[in-house]
Amino acid sequence: MSDYQAIIAESIKMLISATLSKTQSKKGSIKIKPITVNGREMYQVSWIENAQAFHKNYSYTALLDYITELFPGTYRQFVITTANYFVQCLEDKHGTVHVVKHANKTAGTSENVSAKPYSLNTNHNRKKHYMLKEGSVIPWLVDLGVMDKQGHVIRKYHDKFRQINRFLEFVDTVWPELYKHDPLRVVDFGCGKSYLTFAMHYYFTEIKKAQVEMIGLDLKQDVMTSCNVLAQRYGMNNLIFKTGDIAGFTELTQADLVVCLHACDTATDYAIQKAVTWNAKAILAVPCCHKELIHTIQAEPLTYMMKHGIIRERVGSLVTDTLRALALEAVGYTVTIMEFIATEHTPKNILIRAQKLSDFSESQKKIALERLYAFMEFWNVKPLIVRLLNIPEK
Repeated sequence: MSDYQAIIAESIKMLISATLSKTQSKKGSIKIKPITVNGREMYQVSWIENAQAFHKNYSYTALLDYITELFPGTYRQFVITTANYFVQCLEDKHGTVHVVKHANKTAGTSENVSAKPYSLNTNHNRKKHYMLKEGSVIPWLVDLGVMDKQGHVIRKYHDKFRQINRFLEFVDTVWPELYKHDPLRVVDFGCGKSYLTFAMHYYFTEIKKAQVEMIGLDLKQDVMTSCNVLAQRYGMNNLIFKTGDIAGFTELTQADLVVCLHACDTATDYAIQKAVTWNAKAILAVPCCHKELIHTIQAEPLTYMMKHGIIRERVGSLVTDTLRALALEAVGYTVTIMEFIATEHTPKNILIRAQKLSDFSESQKKIALERLYAFMEFWNVKPLIVRLLNIPEK
């Protein structure tokens, strides 16, 4: 923990109020105050977004992690008020945090608190231990505009840098069961500018020292051409980028890991179908918009709830992702749905992690199918994913 983080951690214990500010985030400034919930000391985080007020409660430890994710980076200023003193932490354009601490005279304290500011460089002293190290030059991150030539993350790409590292954490969780042979085959569907594709290649080749063959697929030919140029520039001969849609991709018969992030609507379903067909050991999917079931859901007990468009849309997304998880379980995968990255960075924050079971008995299959059928019957839907995976009707 750096010096300024130690000051924050100590000050939070005596907190009256705090504010995160100076940001381009849609939620604007964030207010923090201590509260008591069921006799337990907690901290309430509040913000306004789209003219609507939100709040969330955190424990002391969880609050420190939350603050570390946002400051410095997304928020450039953090001001803390305690009974005895004020603390202002401000990040400058070079990534240096300046701290000013002075007495809270309104409290009538005689505590000796220096008002002299002092500076702390944060570039090499983050609390978070990332797989991609800030401060170390990673050439492809420089070319993609995330880092400068000194290895410092460009301010507007702090969120992207955290997102990349967060994704690598998920890749790391499936690694023990993923790598069984050379080469490891990985497909990234809807790879876009390929920040995560290059990051995975770095993880597999530089961190895990594995032999790998990777394909990135996207509809934008110019972007794929640029990515191929970048891969060749850095000698990544085992990484190629192709233009095409997910449903029509037929160039492989086997893959170990299939990744699909922010593919729109049913594209995620086709990616899952490919992965299951290829007997992939692991699938990591972050779905985007969901349209298939929005107007077909007919759950009688929830009629009044579903008449509201925004609620129907959100319910449709949750039902769709739950069906994907149940369908994968019915064909021999264990599935976990979790938060990909905090909602202040992106609303597309649900990640589906599926891992192939080494042993899938008929009794397990029967139970999984019964769960899937019951869920489909409740919502009165027949989703595409069930048809794509050739799951028989009840």
